[in-house]
Amino acid sequence: MSAVSPPDAPEFAGRQALFRAMCAGMVVFLLIVSAGFWLIVTYALDGVPLAGNRLLIEGVPVVTIVATMVTVIVPFIAWRVGRAKGDAAVRRMLRDHPEVVGPDADAERLMNAVAGRVFGTHAVLVGVGFAWAILLHLTSSPGLLGCIGVVVAVMVAWHPTAGRVRRWYGVAAADLARLRDGR
Repeated sequence: MSAVSPPDAPEFAGRQALFRAMCAGMVVFLLIVSAGFWLIVTYALDGVPLAGNRLLIEGVPVVTIVATMVTVIVPFIAWRVGRAKGDAAVRRMLRDHPEVVGPDADAERLMNAVAGRVFGTHAVLVGVGFAWAILLHLTSSPGLLGCIGVVVAVMVAWHPTAGRVRRWYGVAAADLARLRDGR
């Protein structure tokens, strides 16, 4: 490969911009939906829950308690899903012969592995955040806003910066080299 590492190569600049834009779009989507539901709950429903909150523990809806517990573990699940998606893409590369495919195709496919990792992680997080937004709409429980805030904070913290993409690409390339040597 050339002296320029593939994530820094000009042909991958557009892909990295797309990573960032799509991940930022997921965060913005989640924020807009959550704010919209919060406005509906606050102003249109006057805080009266659509589905009711009959199950309370010490005055806190059980839905909020469960959502809080799930929110604590969901970043670990999201990280594992993203990692598994990226690892699976690297393992699929083993089926191809590197001498036939060539290093340019390896670079392209390793970037696809990074994309799978990024989108796998963010998809889990945005899915859980969206579920909390729907529950907010149904239960009018303000504690769910905190759960949504944690999910958004994790998504922002794991945003695919250029440095992270280089690091993730390096990990995927090292995994591929290790797997090819271990055949």
